[in-house]
Amino acid sequence: MAFNVLADAAHNPFWGYIPIIIIVVGLCVAILLIMVKRKKHKKQANNLLIEEQRLTNLQKLHDEGILTDEEFQTQKDKILGGK
Repeated sequence: MAFNVLADAAHNPFWGYIPIIIIVVGLCVAILLIMVKRKKHKKQANNLLIEEQRLTNLQKLHDEGILTDEEFQTQKDKILGGK
């Protein structure tokens, strides 16, 4: 007796739901990937904002004469991490 998937599908209504299940699982995976990507981009944006705020504060200290040119450049290089 050979196993025939098509004949078995006619007697088992579950087989009709397989394509739907595959689509739903695929959509769930796609949504999760989008969420992970957004979280990564949000973290990068936050890091850039923090860098910008630190550089703005550093520039203010330099403009007020609290930091010398050399101190300003050293601190700026630290913030930018050699970029």
